[in-house]
Amino acid sequence: MNQTLHDLELPPAPLPDYLWWLLALAALLLLGSGLWLWRKRQQPAAKALRKLAKLPDDPANLPQLAAIVRGVEGSGGFLSRLDHARFAPTPCTPEAFATLKHAARTLLEQAR
Repeated sequence: MNQTLHDLELPPAPLPDYLWWLLALAALLLLGSGLWLWRKRQQPAAKALRKLAKLPDDPANLPQLAAIVRGVEGSGGFLSRLDHARFAPTPCTPEAFATLKHAARTLLEQAR
C-alpha cells in the first residue's frame, strides 16, 4: 500500500535578501538619475535653447530673441549687438537675424 503523491506542489521559495537589496539599490539609482536629468533640463540655459529652437527664422522675431537671451548670465555683449539690430534705422536682414540666432545658440550652449 505504498502510494506516492505526484501532484504535490511545493510553496514558492521567497527571494533571497540580497536580491531585495539589489532591487532597492537599482530603484534608488534610477530615481536619482531621473532627478538629475530633470534638474539639468530645468536649467535656464536649457529652457532658452528649447525656446530658441522653436523660434522661426524671421527678423520680426528680434524682440522674442532678446527675451530668450535676456535671462542667461554673461549675455551683456550679445544683448548690446541685439539691441543695435533691433533699433537700427535700417531693418534687420534675414542673414543678420540668422547670424544673431546662431550666436545666441552658441552663447546658450556655453552657458550650460
